[in-house]
Amino acid sequence: MRTNPFSASSCGRCCSRRNVQPVMADTLARAEALVVKESFDLIFLDIRLPDGDGHHFLDRLATLPERPLVVMVTGHGTIESAVAFSTSSALAALAYQ
Repeated sequence: MRTNPFSASSCGRCCSRRNVQPVMADTLARAEALVVKESFDLIFLDIRLPDGDGHHFLDRLATLPERPLVVMVTGHGTIESAVAFSTSSALAALAYQ
């Protein structure tokens, strides 16, 4: 779930080369609708999305019966987001520019 189109397409190409079908959502609302309908093994979740904060969605993902692995990503890293990540259930955090 990404807001950066270049990064989203790069991630999609990487998945396709490994015979993994990527599913992309550009808003939290779309992501919420997707996780209600199907389960996911791995989610790349941007901290900043047009309609909300990825950290809040991470909390929602932690309540799912089949909890996916989550990698938090951001192009807007801050001390606050680093602290929030360190206490979250995310597998890893990546910063990009």
